[in-house]
Amino acid sequence: MDVPLVSTRGTFHGGRDEVQVDSGYQYYAIVIKGRPRWDESGAVSRRRVDETGCAHDEIYTTESGWTSTTELAEAESGDQATEAHAITAALASSFVDIQSGRGVGYEPADGKYRYFAWLDDDKSSLDDARQVIRTWTTPQGYDFENTYTLDSGWQKSDLRLDVRDARKSGWLKPITEEDAKRFKEIVAHRRSQG
Repeated sequence: MDVPLVSTRGTFHGGRDEVQVDSGYQYYAIVIKGRPRWDESGAVSRRRVDETGCAHDEIYTTESGWTSTTELAEAESGDQATEAHAITAALASSFVDIQSGRGVGYEPADGKYRYFAWLDDDKSSLDDARQVIRTWTTPQGYDFENTYTLDSGWQKSDLRLDVRDARKSGWLKPITEEDAKRFKEIVAHRRSQG
């Protein structure tokens, strides 16, 4: 899922330092193959092609800022466990802000979560749910998801994507926040029953 590159000139302000965005660069998220989620990107890289046609790749690190790299070319080669996806300069700037520890909130933009029960294909009752997830969209436009676990509460997950892409069977039934609270009680009861 490529995000179109937006050719922008200017400075994005994000806190202590500023990230200069130059229209001469194309930006890329380096992600694990088969998991092209921007919010799980391990690295952001950028490429500039000089007047002789030679590509110059850089990767952002919190220790050194933008430094020369071969990771982008390696991700594009198809031989690695990673792949590169074009992103906008604004997304690259957000990544730098996150890596630099600047305040970037990931709470729901509208303050609300959407809840789903994960059920076997032949089930429809909350009592039969395998798990419950909550999803939301951040003010930055990122989609997030958590799965409820009795021991750890809400934990980051990819269940919705896994069900959609048939890596996991079953279906997701929309439920209310009250249903999600009731599911917590169901899980606690299941555990107490052994």
